[in-house]
Amino acid sequence: MTVLRRSTHRAPSRQLEAAGSITRARILAAATEVFVRRGIEAGTIREITKAAGVNVAAVNYHFGSREALLRATLAEVAGPMNAARLQALDQEARAHAPHAPPLPAIVDALVRPLIETPRWQDGTRPLIRLIQQLRALPHQMANQLMAEQFDAVAHRFIAALHAALPHLSRAEIVWRYEFARGAVVHVLVDCDPESGRLAALSGGACRTGDQDELLCQATRFVAAGFSAPGR
Repeated sequence: MTVLRRSTHRAPSRQLEAAGSITRARILAAATEVFVRRGIEAGTIREITKAAGVNVAAVNYHFGSREALLRATLAEVAGPMNAARLQALDQEARAHAPHAPPLPAIVDALVRPLIETPRWQDGTRPLIRLIQQLRALPHQMANQLMAEQFDAVAHRFIAALHAALPHLSRAEIVWRYEFARGAVVHVLVDCDPESGRLAALSGGACRTGDQDELLCQATRFVAAGFSAPGR
């Protein structure tokens, strides 16, 4: 009688894959910490490998280059926020079909995921820090990274806003979209505990740690901007 033996060669392969996934995640977590705390330009691969407990070869194996690591880091941090934006916009589109979603619903889908992006224990929003740093570096790599992560989402919202506000030209919608996006990011930077600028400026009247209050103020401001008369 022939006895069939179960192949065991897949188990080590799966173990290696799992170990590789863990190592990659550790590198991404360390890269996020270093790039956020030290800056995109100042943060080094040596600092990242030390924080992750790996060697340079591991970074090269999983990412290939410093630019690729930065790209993966931004995708790791921004991806969930952009996915939440699109999911919320799609839900509103289905709820109001065949008509366009109303302006307040579109604004909420745009702003809420940005404000509710994960924070570290000290209150830092890593995504906001990374956006701030990339915007402060007006060169081709930074522009490309921002375009890769945010342009497709921006076009979806611009189209939805244009459908909701047909009396405005597409150029006006794009202007207002960029003013809205920039204003919210700017305020979130000032809400960063290490900045504390908004709290100091208001004498503590602005409750920067209250996400519900922050969302209310931001959505009202953005909606008012889009509601202004066209030229």
